[in-house]
Amino acid sequence: MLWAATAAAAWWLLGPHTFDLHSPLIYSGDGLSHAFLVKTIIDVGWFPVHTPWVGAPFGSDLFDYPFSDALNFLLIWLLGRISSDWVVVVNLFYLATYFLAGASAFFVLRTFHIARPLAVSAALLFAFLPFHWLRSVHLLLVSYAIVPLGVWLAHVAWRGTSAQQPRSRSIAIGVIALAVGSAGAYYAYFSAFLVGVAGVGRTLATSRWRNVMPAAAIIGVIAAALVLNVTPTLWYRASHGANPEVAVRGAAESEVYALRLTQLVLPHAKHRIEWMREIAQRYASEAPLVNENASASLGIAGVAGLLVLVLVAIRRIAGATGKNELLPFLAILAICAFLLGTIGGVGSLIAFLVSPVIRGYNRISVVIGFLSLAGLVAWIQWMLTPKRGSPREAAIIAISVVLAAIGVLDQTPRDALAKPTAQFDEDRAFVHAIEARVTPGTMVWQLPYEAYPEGGAFIKSDAYGGMRGYLNSTTLRWSYGAMRGREADRWIRALAAHPVREQVDLAARSGFGAVSVDRRGFADHGAEVEKELRNSLGAPIVESGDGMMALYALNAAGALPLPLASILAPIDAPIRFDARMLGGRIAKLTGISGWEPWGRWTEGPVARIEFTLPLPDHFVLRVDTAVAMRPSAGVDLGIRVGNVERKFKVGAHGSTVEIPFDTDGRATAIEIHIPEPRSPRQLGIGEDDRKLGIGLKSIAIEPIVAAR
Repeated sequence: MLWAATAAAAWWLLGPHTFDLHSPLIYSGDGLSHAFLVKTIIDVGWFPVHTPWVGAPFGSDLFDYPFSDALNFLLIWLLGRISSDWVVVVNLFYLATYFLAGASAFFVLRTFHIARPLAVSAALLFAFLPFHWLRSVHLLLVSYAIVPLGVWLAHVAWRGTSAQQPRSRSIAIGVIALAVGSAGAYYAYFSAFLVGVAGVGRTLATSRWRNVMPAAAIIGVIAAALVLNVTPTLWYRASHGANPEVAVRGAAESEVYALRLTQLVLPHAKHRIEWMREIAQRYASEAPLVNENASASLGIAGVAGLLVLVLVAIRRIAGATGKNELLPFLAILAICAFLLGTIGGVGSLIAFLVSPVIRGYNRISVVIGFLSLAGLVAWIQWMLTPKRGSPREAAIIAISVVLAAIGVLDQTPRDALAKPTAQFDEDRAFVHAIEARVTPGTMVWQLPYEAYPEGGAFIKSDAYGGMRGYLNSTTLRWSYGAMRGREADRWIRALAAHPVREQVDLAARSGFGAVSVDRRGFADHGAEVEKELRNSLGAPIVESGDGMMALYALNAAGALPLPLASILAPIDAPIRFDARMLGGRIAKLTGISGWEPWGRWTEGPVARIEFTLPLPDHFVLRVDTAVAMRPSAGVDLGIRVGNVERKFKVGAHGSTVEIPFDTDGRATAIEIHIPEPRSPRQLGIGEDDRKLGIGLKSIAIEPIVAAR
């Protein structure tokens, strides 16, 4: 019955006319990033791995992003045995997540002794939480079938274990804990938190500290699974060093992406009923910091269940007792989950005091959704069960059918999920035309340069737009996709920093056989760049039907990439902080904020600029600033190169200073020391909480040639 209901609802939501297995459900932004992950598993066999198909000419090492998704990757790999087309695999995976979520919820609800019809109804509503289709762009997040199993583990910790329990049960608990730790770091983290709450609750209720041991053991297995999953990343970091340019998270982000009660209880923005839709849209337009947290809506059934759990908790606090222990258990978990995820909650404290690695606390809405639906059906069953007797079966069946029908109508969108075929068809036709004109294995130099990952939108091209070439090809190698902050990306950045005519020559000498231009990535639609390319290479050999892409043929004059030192910009070329791309000479920035049109702020007491190659023995450092915070203007600031330290001053509205240095020729970094960094909020000039110093526009290193 569950499978039939889920299939019917999925068919209705996705529809035969709106869900084509051969057309991508999401073909933009983060959807391209997840498509890349899937295609990499199909092409290379797993993730993270080294892949030769992106980050040309070196390939890309994809280990810097830690993943704890072995179960999801295994399912993708298995689906990849059915089809080698990433579009088909993504769509099948997405469909499977509905069935897996429903099956998992049904299994756990039945272990809680919920009647079969009510369990089917709640499982169906859990599978079709608004989160599931609102977050379809994040393929791994919508694979939340593991959430009910995490609640089940918490129930095990709540009830406790005994030495007499069957060995098979202990093995099952261990296997499920391993699975929970291998289906996404967020859901593993939330599950471990719930298990911890349950363990502490049982310990306090019994006043026996040994009763916390089952919870500790379960958390230990989840943690072990997490560590095992991220071992490739840990090994890579141990071998190659940490990468400060990837997955850098700030504690304040836990507030930005936190959970809100309003978003839990309000309808979703694509509701079928107009006035409910308008409520959600008005809140989104007027409230601050509305982002991915807008996907947290529980729907009418979930809100009703959450209200039931809150009332149960109040009733228990008031001193009421009862034989039904399931509802108080669910109530405590739901309240603690909310306290973890809400803005200014426990999660924010953890981010500020322990680690900011977990930031998207709104994602715990899925956990609260399951707890609320479980609470609702548990309460309905309790209400329909006489004091001495079995549940009223006919009433339960009728209520289950009505609940499922109203709930699915409420939780699913009025319009079918979009099917963005036009862009996909254009890109696939463009890439196939390239493959028909060039030899297999040709390396394609992509313009403009875009950092990977999290490079952001670029002019009129969306984030991860550079991945479209690889996604639609089978024989070509692409320059986009080198892991930012690593050697391959540094080389590509160094090459991209040259004028177009020089880029073409250096790319050809490094083995590239073609140049592709995404005209959306340029303010002038690529006119200036393509003028240079036409002068050097002639007319494009392939253009996309929509006029957004063009490909130029290159004569690959070399088989190996040129050494980095030979393609770096001259040492005296200014490093412009008012440009998005800093070039390959910069290896790492610490204590310097992100790009702004005028430049970049120093952030905190020390700003450190690390270089790919050592600095000269004797040079003059020219620092050009655009602005300075009031406490940093007109005062002595420190600047250090190697073991040499100097003082300098800048003006509040910009200045240029020149500072001579004599070093031992081994220094690879410049440090700027700001005695009193202050935030705009502290100075009463804005809401920005960053502690800023001076605004860097550019720096230049001008070698001094010693007189003979």
